[in-house]
Amino acid sequence: MNAGTASLFEPAHTQALGAMADWLREVLSGSLATALGIVAISLVGLSLFQGRLRLKHAAFVVLGVFLLLGAPIISAGITGNLPPALPVIADATVASPPVIPQNSPALSHNPFDPYAGASVPTQ
Repeated sequence: MNAGTASLFEPAHTQALGAMADWLREVLSGSLATALGIVAISLVGLSLFQGRLRLKHAAFVVLGVFLLLGAPIISAGITGNLPPALPVIADATVASPPVIPQNSPALSHNPFDPYAGASVPTQ
């Protein structure tokens, strides 16, 4: 039997349903969904500031956007198919910050001069 032929026991429309499910998953977790989530949270925040929306309803919207956009990672975590984490570099050295010379302003001879250097006396 040729690998390109369709199976007699599998209906032809299941491939179309699988393609539609893949397309729907890409739409719901892609850049369009991210943009719509940003707009939704912005509108919810605006409604909260104006006092037109209760905090409980706003929390439901934020939770819904989180679940919608995080669904692939959540399902991968449940099924155990998480991608490998980034490797931990054990011997990473951190460079010391550069030394910045501090020019102290010239102090006035008058100890009560409010405009001389810093506002806190150094001595």
